[in-house]
Amino acid sequence: MKTDSFLSSRMWRYATKRFDSTKKMSEEHLNLILESIRLTPTSYGLQPFKVMVVNSLNLREQLRLAGFNQPQFTDASHLLAFAHYDGFSEELIDRFIDLNKEIRNPDPEKIEGYGSFLKDLFGSWSTEQKAHWADKQMYLALGNALQAAADLKVDSCALEGFDAVKANEVLGLGEKHFKVTAFLALGYRSSEDATQHLPKVRVPSSVMIEII
Repeated sequence: MKTDSFLSSRMWRYATKRFDSTKKMSEEHLNLILESIRLTPTSYGLQPFKVMVVNSLNLREQLRLAGFNQPQFTDASHLLAFAHYDGFSEELIDRFIDLNKEIRNPDPEKIEGYGSFLKDLFGSWSTEQKAHWADKQMYLALGNALQAAADLKVDSCALEGFDAVKANEVLGLGEKHFKVTAFLALGYRSSEDATQHLPKVRVPSSVMIEII
C-alpha cells in the first residue's frame, strides 16, 4: 500500500461540527463500522462495553438537550452511544470462556484454568477499578470506529461533552450496569461547516515520538 493512500483517510477526517441532515449513511456502511467495532482488540479479549445505535428521533432530541444542544446529536445520519460496564461480574468472563469453547474448541482444562486466572485477577479489583479499565477498552473501539468511518469517507464526530447522568437516564442504563461516556455522530459534512477547511493541527513527530 502506498504511503499517501494509507494516510489519506486520516488526513481527510476531522471532527465534523455541522452535518447535512438530508444525507443518510447506507446500512452497508453502518454495518461495516459496527463490525469494525466488534473486531476491536481488547485486553484479555473481554470486550467490556456495548454500543447502542440510537435511531429514535425522540431519544436523540433528549440526548441533544443532555449534550448542551450540540447539533451533531440530531443532525448526523446516525448516532452511536458507547457504554462501558460499570463494574462487571464474573458473567463477563464466563461469556468469554463460553465463546472460546464454542469457536476454538480449546483444551477444557486449559481454558477453565484461564477463566479461573481472570476471575482471581479481577476479583481483587474494586468496582471503580473495573469501570475505569472497561472504559479504556471502550475507547479502543471508539478509535477503531473513527478510522473505519474515515476509510469509508463517512464523516464523524466523537462527543464527550454531555450530562452523563441525564444521558444514562435517557438511554435507560441506570439499572443495567452500563455507563455511557462517549457518543459517535456519523454522516456527511454540511457545506456550511467552516471547520472542514481548517488545516489539521497535530504535534510534530519530533515532539511526540522519541526513539530511545
